[in-house]
Amino acid sequence: MEISGQGNGFEVVSVGDSEAVGLTATLVQPTNEPPCRAVFVTVRTQSISFRIDGEDAAADSGHIVAANENILIHGLQNLLNLKMIATTGTASVSVTYLR
Repeated sequence: MEISGQGNGFEVVSVGDSEAVGLTATLVQPTNEPPCRAVFVTVRTQSISFRIDGEDAAADSGHIVAANENILIHGLQNLLNLKMIATTGTASVSVTYLR
């Protein structure tokens, strides 16, 4: 997987199995800086399900990413729409923001 762009932000997101969560809006679109173009995501623990169509992900719907796997998501609207939920328990997800 090729990662292009400049790293400009990092966070660890705690993703539970009861409510879908998105990215931190101020990291996706910071004030007085260009918006983020992509994110590199590593699921550290547990599996997650995600969607980028603006709807909440659910444990039984969306795209599955297993623990210790990575995904690269491009496009500002996809980043604003991203919703993640753990399939069970709580997942730890590392996110690097790219500009």
